[in-house]
Amino acid sequence: MGHVRVSAQLLILAIFKYANFGIASVHALLASLGIEVPHPTLQIILPLGISFYTFQGIGYIVDVYRAKYPPYESFLDSSCTRPTSRS
Repeated sequence: MGHVRVSAQLLILAIFKYANFGIASVHALLASLGIEVPHPTLQIILPLGISFYTFQGIGYIVDVYRAKYPPYESFLDSSCTRPTSRS
């Protein structure tokens, strides 16, 4: 079950970061084949720190899966109390 959660985290990150790149690449490929399609662009505002929170979430999922830490009631509590961010 942990691999599904990790995949979901990475999918969300990929959508936020690479959706417009993927759309532009498909549009360029179709244009090079002579197929004219409108060029849609997703107006997604990238949340600050999305990569950090995604990888913190993945770390939390892996730690709980390995029984290194007990599951917390909320992710925010765990991210404040777990020693995952080391300087």
